[in-house]
Amino acid sequence: MDVKVAASGGRRRRAGFYSAIRREVPIRTFNDWNSPPPGFCEVDMVAHGGTSVADSFIQTLTMVDVATGSTECLPLVTREGSLVVEAINRAQSLFPWLLRGVDFDNDSAFMNDVVVPWCREQKFEVTRAGRS
Repeated sequence: MDVKVAASGGRRRRAGFYSAIRREVPIRTFNDWNSPPPGFCEVDMVAHGGTSVADSFIQTLTMVDVATGSTECLPLVTREGSLVVEAINRAQSLFPWLLRGVDFDNDSAFMNDVVVPWCREQKFEVTRAGRS
């Protein structure tokens, strides 16, 4: 079984649905940062499943402030949009400054109809990585 399919519990994602959300989120590359002030974070998910993603395992939402390198890591039991929102909200309370923007990878844990709209409601600048 494909690793991405195994990680999603055997479900294949709906290509058109996530593609539409990805298309509406602008791309930002490393060279596009131009020395931002604190509050702009690169956000990624790290799986702690060892060599297999078939069983349950913890994921870590990792947020790195681009300007300072300050990092917050928050555990998630599943890759679900509302848990991602809760983790970003928690990280906001841990950083000593307000979040201004989030730059996600193209992972469906971020590129979905829960996370992107919530971030925009918070007035975060939402961008995504230029790679797939």
